[in-house]
Amino acid sequence: MRQNETRIWDVVVRDPQAGHRPSNVNAAGPAESFMKLDPREFVGLAKRHWRMIGMTTIGTAVVVTAIALALPKYYEASTRMLIDPRGLDVIDKGVTPGPATVEQGSALVESEVHFLSSDSVLSKVIAKHNLVDDPEFNGTDGGPLSFITDSIATVRAGVESALGMEARNPPAELITLQSLRESIFAMREPTSYTVDIGIATKSPQKSADIANWITEEYLTTRLSTRATATARAGQSLVGRLDELRNDVEVAESKVEDFKRAYDIFTASGQLVTEQQLSELNTQLGNARAETLRARSRLEQIRSLASAGLGPDATLEALSSENIRRLREQYATVRQRQAALGSQLLPSHPAMRQVSQEVAIAKRQLDDELKRIEQTAQLDLDRAMGNERKLEIKLAEAKKISSETNDRLVKLRELEREAEARRSVYSAFLLRSRELSEQQRVDSSMVTVISPAVPPRRHKGLPLALVGIAGLLTGLGLGVGAALWRDIADKKLRSDTQLATLSDGWTVAPLPNAAGVFPQDGQTASTNDDDGGPDAASRLRDFASEIRFAIGPHRGAAVLVTSADADKDAGLTKSAFAANLAVAAAEDGDRVLLIDANPDTALLSRRLQLADRNGLIEVAEGDLALGKAINANAIGSVSVLALGKRPQGLGVALDPEAIRKVIVAAEDDFDLIVLDGGILMRERSLRGLVSLASQIVVVAREGQSDKPQLRSAFQALHKWHVEKGRAVIVAA
Repeated sequence: MRQNETRIWDVVVRDPQAGHRPSNVNAAGPAESFMKLDPREFVGLAKRHWRMIGMTTIGTAVVVTAIALALPKYYEASTRMLIDPRGLDVIDKGVTPGPATVEQGSALVESEVHFLSSDSVLSKVIAKHNLVDDPEFNGTDGGPLSFITDSIATVRAGVESALGMEARNPPAELITLQSLRESIFAMREPTSYTVDIGIATKSPQKSADIANWITEEYLTTRLSTRATATARAGQSLVGRLDELRNDVEVAESKVEDFKRAYDIFTASGQLVTEQQLSELNTQLGNARAETLRARSRLEQIRSLASAGLGPDATLEALSSENIRRLREQYATVRQRQAALGSQLLPSHPAMRQVSQEVAIAKRQLDDELKRIEQTAQLDLDRAMGNERKLEIKLAEAKKISSETNDRLVKLRELEREAEARRSVYSAFLLRSRELSEQQRVDSSMVTVISPAVPPRRHKGLPLALVGIAGLLTGLGLGVGAALWRDIADKKLRSDTQLATLSDGWTVAPLPNAAGVFPQDGQTASTNDDDGGPDAASRLRDFASEIRFAIGPHRGAAVLVTSADADKDAGLTKSAFAANLAVAAAEDGDRVLLIDANPDTALLSRRLQLADRNGLIEVAEGDLALGKAINANAIGSVSVLALGKRPQGLGVALDPEAIRKVIVAAEDDFDLIVLDGGILMRERSLRGLVSLASQIVVVAREGQSDKPQLRSAFQALHKWHVEKGRAVIVAA
């Protein structure tokens, strides 16, 4: 070969086992392949492990049913009561006040629930109905596992005896109480005041009887407890009454002694000194008013006297009948004098007579006025004297009242102390009488809504449901075991696992016939085990999908490769490449199938073309492409064998030379199928990947190794191949 020629193959020194060791196995392990499951995966899982799933399902159902039959049956009965924390409105004040809010009422009912199931109630039920002799409660009835518990108790007793420990033999009453406490239940409905008290025993009648006994004892104990608490509270009050009574008497004696010592007396609820002071104030006001009236009257009289008591003078200050009469006489005489004066001379005897009468009337009027003035002066003097006396008395009363007020501070303090002691004593006395009467009154509101009746069926699920539950549990365990088995299995089992490993590639499940070399130039036609479309139709559909993905580009290359390094895997891969080429040719495409696997050349050997010139000679320029192609080697598919140059591990093809071959074949073929080597093993495969328009990774169900597939897809992702197609061929 000349130096300017391109070498299509190189020989490299490599570890013969290198292809079997994945270069970058994901540390997540095989469990990653089960991160995505669909219903088809469960169908395949059932087909692969139906024996294990069936045996696990039936075995679990049998064991669960046997356990259900062996265990004792318990019958549950309960009594429902209404416990209203508000109680009956019989008395105004009880020993304990009613709830102010709904939350407080709920808390009180919860407390009653605890009291209902308390040891004080249960102990009385045990003693009253002799439950100590009942084997179900005194510990002598061990049930179906009694031999185990008895053996454990015997061993423990022996060990304690050997160690010198004191034997623990609790009394039968305590054992019965603990057993009864564990058998009952008491609960309240969350949004109501109804309470259920129930018990589960091996006898329906016994369960109903004990539930009713507990209810009756609770009602009796509750009433006696309330009466006892009321009596205890009343006795504590009575014990204080004598002391409080003495305190009241002492305080009241101090008040009376203080009043007597300082002459502090009351009348009509008011101090005598205060009454006197009030009366003196009133009298002094009246006296002052009287003095003013007398002085005013005297001044009016004096004013009239100085001005002359004419006929027009007012008589409001005089109010005297004599003055009125004298004024009338004086006025009559004056009128007559005036009448005679118009007719007679002053010297006339009649005129002189009238003038004398006028003077006499005037003198009488003046004398009466002076007498009245003297009387008014006497009234004024008397009023002023009375006012002075009252002022002196008032001053003395004020002095006494001031002294009394100073003493009243102490008196009021003593009265307050006495009133406080009197109030406390009255409250204690009244409350003690109320509590004495409340002992005979039940104001609680506890009503039995529905008493317990013997149940018709035992507690728990019916036997049929137990069997169904056992079957479902066994089925779940079987499926879980099968899933775990597949997870632990390194072999590929389904297309779902392959889709998970490929991380987004399009996965196509194909029947076994897709991995068998075509016969007589036709694709395999064996039907699926599932009765679906035959292999030929499935292959044609797959070829059409690839052709559609490529588009109208002529001469597009499809690389078929695999991650399995064994011979059978290589045969399956090469057979699939041949079937794909035939399927595309049957759809009318001109197809060239190229053996690009220098490691094994299985395609060339399987088609008996190993001794013919082929890809290597064309790429090196030793032979024209047209002369190297074997036309219609498989039906209408043309085949380009690998060639005669060295084959086997370590041989690598030059991607550039292969690209030139593909370019040369584009005009004559619509589709070029490359039967490539093994991923992660063949050196030249990376170059072929860059030449292909579509990449198909072939895997075998139950034979392909999942870690190798994972490493292969990771390598493709590193080579920037994000999407492709993966095929899983059925076993």
